[in-house]
Amino acid sequence: MKLNIILLIFSLIALKDELNLGDKLLKKDVVGIENLLIFPSQMEDCYIIKKENIIYDVTITKDSIINYITTNDVKFKTTEGYKVGSCYKDIKSSKFIIWNGWGRFINLNSGWNAVFKDESLNDNSKVLFFFKFNKKLGKTKKKDNLNIKFKF
Repeated sequence: MKLNIILLIFSLIALKDELNLGDKLLKKDVVGIENLLIFPSQMEDCYIIKKENIIYDVTITKDSIINYITTNDVKFKTTEGYKVGSCYKDIKSSKFIIWNGWGRFINLNSGWNAVFKDESLNDNSKVLFFFKFNKKLGKTKKKDNLNIKFKF
């Protein structure tokens, strides 16, 4: 019992700095801005942010609340232990979603979705990237409402 409590405390400490839907985007975390295909035929302006040495792309609501997160950073791991390059045989789910022209993905218990190339899945198919989103948080704000200026 004591070990379970200690593990829970360490887990909560580790999750403290994890990027989550519903978080407010902080200007200090932004390292760039780009246009991103977030769903089939849906391009959005997004912010490139660095959190805990991991690069993410996020979209935000008009109130700067994060409503979409994606990453293909090889340093990122889901709470299940999956990362970019993990094989389908390790995740193994018969419940995957197909979005033609965009990819196939599996909903993970952590709330992340593991995306595979838009082709037949086989045991050696590899995760290309992860994403999660929440439509309830509001529509993405198209304009740069953080007034961030970048020189590229």
